[in-house]
Amino acid sequence: MPHSDILVLMGPCFFGTHSPLLKKALDRCIPFLLPFFRKIHGEVHHKLRYRNPPCLLAVITERPDEQESATYHRLIERNAINLGSPMNGVIQLEEDEGGDLAVRMVIEAMEGMR
Repeated sequence: MPHSDILVLMGPCFFGTHSPLLKKALDRCIPFLLPFFRKIHGEVHHKLRYRNPPCLLAVITERPDEQESATYHRLIERNAINLGSPMNGVIQLEEDEGGDLAVRMVIEAMEGMR
C-alpha cells in the first residue's frame, strides 16, 4: 500500500461510515504512519512514514441516503488527511450496475485522480 498510486476502498456505507470489515482493514494501515505527530490546520495527525502516499478513492456499493452520503464524503476527506493522501474522491455505484461497469468506473475515477 505505501508504494501504490491509489488506494481504493470499496464496500457499503453503514450510517455514513465504513463497513466493519473495511474499518478493520483501515485500522491495520496505522503502521504505515510514524508514531510521531505533526499539526495540519491546527489538528494533530501522525507524521508520514513514506514520501508519496497514495490517493484515496472510495467506492460505495450500496446507495446511502443523502445525509449518510454527505457524512461518508466527509469521512473520506478526513481519512485522506490522516493517510497524507494528496487527493481523494468518492464514487457511487448504482444497484443495477454489474461488476464490469463498476471496474470501468473505478478505473476512470483513478485516471482522473492522477
